[in-house]
Amino acid sequence: MLHSHRLELFACRASKEFAGKVIEHLNAFRGDDEPELHLGELEVTPFSDGEFQPKFTESVRGASVYILQSTIPPADNLMELLLTIDAAKRASADKVIAVIPYFGWARQACSQSAQGRRSRQSYGMRSSCRADTGILRYSGGPYLRQQGFHSIHP
Repeated sequence: MLHSHRLELFACRASKEFAGKVIEHLNAFRGDDEPELHLGELEVTPFSDGEFQPKFTESVRGASVYILQSTIPPADNLMELLLTIDAAKRASADKVIAVIPYFGWARQACSQSAQGRRSRQSYGMRSSCRADTGILRYSGGPYLRQQGFHSIHP
């Protein structure tokens, strides 16, 4: 007996193109009896003061929600990811999984420490990477698979 669980994939603004390629790849390997995956609609409403609010335009209740977003600068990309995770949880998603293709500031920290520089600047970069993962963990605990960020090559 196969376990069936609804899977929904969404992309924030910084990773829409990449998410489209992920969907194409996943659909190429799906079985004949499996439904075709699609990229869910995520609407981001901007406010006049520069803030924004992400909103799912389809129900995610009871689904495993995968949210793709790179945390490249500006910091709005990280904030958009955090707000989207929160929106999924408030919409009663069963699981929320953050998929971060590019984790901002992680490579900079590695290159600084690899060169043997122990300056305040390199410590600050390592701290920003650690702070980002901490923020994601304490945002309500989306599933976050932490891999050796420094060993990932573009």
